[in-house]
Amino acid sequence: MGRLLPALAFNDGSSSKILDFKAYRADRERVHGRPMEVEPLVPETEFASKSSRLEINGLELEARSHSPVRSQRIMDDSRHLWILQHGVCVCQTKGGPVRTSAGDSAYLATGDTQYFTSSYRSTVRISLDDGKLNGVMMGMLGFKANPLLSSGSGAVPMTRTGVPFSKLFENVFNQIDAVNGDQRVLEFMRLDDSILRLCAALLHPDQILGENDSSQFRYSQRHQITSLCEVLRADLSKPFSLTDMEQISGLSARVLQYSFQKQFGCRPKQWLRKQRLHAARALLQKPDQRIKLASLAYDFCFPSPSIFARHYKAEFGELPSETLARKKSVFIA
Repeated sequence: MGRLLPALAFNDGSSSKILDFKAYRADRERVHGRPMEVEPLVPETEFASKSSRLEINGLELEARSHSPVRSQRIMDDSRHLWILQHGVCVCQTKGGPVRTSAGDSAYLATGDTQYFTSSYRSTVRISLDDGKLNGVMMGMLGFKANPLLSSGSGAVPMTRTGVPFSKLFENVFNQIDAVNGDQRVLEFMRLDDSILRLCAALLHPDQILGENDSSQFRYSQRHQITSLCEVLRADLSKPFSLTDMEQISGLSARVLQYSFQKQFGCRPKQWLRKQRLHAARALLQKPDQRIKLASLAYDFCFPSPSIFARHYKAEFGELPSETLARKKSVFIA
């Protein structure tokens, strides 16, 4: 295969490329903050690596693709989830060899010494903060719950209770490419919350994906949803995440989704987007209001003017520019 590498999960076109093995090792030691034992399994003249790093509201992501290597890593106390997009990796742990492969399994690493042997591969490393992960899980389960975090390293199946997590993560990574990896936009979108929620469900399917015991839409839930809607409508310019909604309402992820579907026939994020679209349309229709469409899109938490225009047309049957043009023609007449 030579220096031909599999594509990165995101930002492949703007990735940093390294064709020198010594430079690759120095880069790995800089990223991990400690010396590493690493050797190439191809001639050094054929070795290649490329990578892209992002930090979204404190959540660290690294996409990396490289030639086959064998390495030793002394992990710190933090958790790292490696999601393979291409290839195979075998890790030697205290309990024996653990094999992970793209689309089949990920690898959760915690604080111990580990030895990796990998083929040509493309992977995403997600650095998990226990405090943030626990906070997201509490929101998803309801704040009276006491979630249990996974302990120890090992392989993690990428299909849980019939849910294909490899596809879900792929969709999230595609959103990064959709905005050209713009960190400001990704933070505005609260993509970090979406990724942490996927990680929580992947690592704790029994807790997160268990059966929904909310068989009735009780009055207390209706009251909590009404209060939540009032908070959301009062500040449509704030990029609320699902975790934010769970914290405000005090409802678990399953109850929140069920309650919105029961009351409004849609999911919470869909309901919030509809409120923003109608608020934006009201501004566009004001005769004495001077509007810049690009600013309006960002003011109402849309990642880009084009995405705003697409949702606007789906909701109202016309583009925002057409609404604005009609207002001007009526005003001139």
